[in-house]
Amino acid sequence: MKNPSIQLSFQKECETALNELINQKEKWATTSISKRLEILNQIKKAFLSIMNDWVSISLKNKGVNESDPVSSDEWISGPFPVIRYIRILCDSLLDIKNKGLPTIPGPIKSRKDGTVVVQVFPQTFYEKLFFGGITYEVWMQPGVTFETLKSNQGKVYKTSSKTSKLVLILGSGNFSAQSAMDILYKCFVENRVVLYKTNPVNSYLHPFLEKTFQVLIEMDVLRIVDGGAEVGAFLTTHPLVEEIHHTGSRATFELIKKNLGNKVNEKRLTAELGNVSPHIIVPGPWNNKDVAYHAEQLVSTFVANAGFNCSTPRMLIMDSNWDKREQFLDEIRSLLNKIPLRKAFYPGAHERYTDFLQEHPKSEKIGLPEEDQLPWTVISIDSKKESDICYSIEPFCSIITETSIQSDNVVDFIERSTMFAIEKLCGTLAATVVIHPKLLKDKRIAEAFDKSIAELKFGSIGINYWGGASYLAVVTPWGAFQTADRKETESGIGIVNNALFLENTQKTVLRAPFRIRPKPVWFWSKLNNAAETFKKLTEFEANPSFWKVPSILWVSLKP
Repeated sequence: MKNPSIQLSFQKECETALNELINQKEKWATTSISKRLEILNQIKKAFLSIMNDWVSISLKNKGVNESDPVSSDEWISGPFPVIRYIRILCDSLLDIKNKGLPTIPGPIKSRKDGTVVVQVFPQTFYEKLFFGGITYEVWMQPGVTFETLKSNQGKVYKTSSKTSKLVLILGSGNFSAQSAMDILYKCFVENRVVLYKTNPVNSYLHPFLEKTFQVLIEMDVLRIVDGGAEVGAFLTTHPLVEEIHHTGSRATFELIKKNLGNKVNEKRLTAELGNVSPHIIVPGPWNNKDVAYHAEQLVSTFVANAGFNCSTPRMLIMDSNWDKREQFLDEIRSLLNKIPLRKAFYPGAHERYTDFLQEHPKSEKIGLPEEDQLPWTVISIDSKKESDICYSIEPFCSIITETSIQSDNVVDFIERSTMFAIEKLCGTLAATVVIHPKLLKDKRIAEAFDKSIAELKFGSIGINYWGGASYLAVVTPWGAFQTADRKETESGIGIVNNALFLENTQKTVLRAPFRIRPKPVWFWSKLNNAAETFKKLTEFEANPSFWKVPSILWVSLKP
């Protein structure tokens, strides 16, 4: 198979890599759990040795000084979830070896409609201590029962005829942990051999990935290559590639399918494609501190990674009659005016920004950008509009949109905002809903809210906490809302992470107190402590010990 746009020598390297992987896949499929645990510990040791350099080079390429408080971004989106994922994978594999399936730490319940709900976080005393009051639950597909839940859990390790396939991973360029975690997921949860193509945006991670996964490379279970669109096109259509996983834009995913032509159904395709993430504020009896807290939570997640996260809040939805609406918006403006602008490091950001501003020329721009920066920008739109670029396209830059819905009462707002998010906004990846606990004492409101959470078709829903946080939990599945017929949605198809090896999942719901005290360390006003805190948490995840706890708490609680 030849491609004239790629050097022949590189094509031969790819052919060699693909054949080595294909020849190894059945051996990898039958590799014992004991051996896999050894491999994971080697990977952990290797990653710990390079994690400081991993963070440094990521910061350099995103234009962030290591002494800047926002340097915490790269610990939160890099070493911390990677090491945490390795630890929990080891725990799950050890459980499978000793007990037949991973331990589910929380209760397993059934909703009135029969949906099975599995609490997967917190798992340990330490998680309760560090992330007090937050729980994560996984909602299963219709038809899953208590019995089939457990019989299918970790089934790739239960079958007597273990098999593997060769998967091509087309890496993301914005979130450094995703490269390592996708490789770990495919190799250890789905039992695949992997050809990983780096994204040109962060191909600087290539040598660090090779050092981290040297053991898998030596076993011919993994190969890593660089390249742009032409390399991606060559590999996706290669006959030895049996599956493809893509993280990125829908346009690229559609191109992959187009290039495959009538062979598109011959390869299993999975993808995570982002979305226009709603952030719904249910009107309630808020005081000034409530407004300040939740405005800071929203802004902190919006500016994280300069606005280049697939689950960045994009559509703020409030009640037009809520007496705190203007105060909430003013608080957002005040915070954004204090936050320095960032380098718009992701390709196409300036062009996308221009597209949005052409449609919304009266948008509110905050900050004076240098040549490689973009201002924080707030777009206001009328929710009665039937279509808008802000509904249909994820800006993937420093833009957030706000809109309001007119309602008769709280129940009416919950119903209207739910339908707005489902029917008008593109995507099914992540959503956030904030509600005051006093409202839930009213039976009608509580029932309407529970119905809303059930109806929201998003892969991760955060209640009083950012919906994108479940990616960092790693124990939960991450991906678009999963339909029972496994059909593709606007945010893709399939999942990653899923460290408890659950099958037939639908979505994750995370629940948090209305206000967490003390304030989470990733909030903007706490960022001076965040980098050091998450470095210490990473070291803790590598080797949990009670004696490490005091220093973590001391750093995180510093004023």
